[in-house]
Amino acid sequence: MRAPEELFENGDVRPFSKTLEYKHGLDALIDEFDSEVKKPQHINLVIAWAAEERWKERYQVVSLLHHDNLHLRRFHGVTHEFMHQTGDHAFYAVILRDLVRYLNHPLQEQDIQADLYGAEE
Repeated sequence: MRAPEELFENGDVRPFSKTLEYKHGLDALIDEFDSEVKKPQHINLVIAWAAEERWKERYQVVSLLHHDNLHLRRFHGVTHEFMHQTGDHAFYAVILRDLVRYLNHPLQEQDIQADLYGAEE
């Protein structure tokens, strides 16, 4: 994300684009990465109902719904940060199933998030 001062040029708003990807589940997006229909570096934010399972093949995930990680959230509403196995940022995500569970039962969701994605160190 650009700093606010980078959004303006000579007093005018500078256009820039971000790519949002909508999927029912992340497995479909990873299939598109595998077939090279899409490239991970072109995706800024993924909105999906479920994380599913294939992310484990290539990403580490930090749950931004877990109370220990709230300070890592750069954008309101983002629920997860996906990182390459090297630890470099890949993309942010809003995983709707996790968000709905969190909104309904925030304390119980802490253990679920730790089980699903591990704890941030």
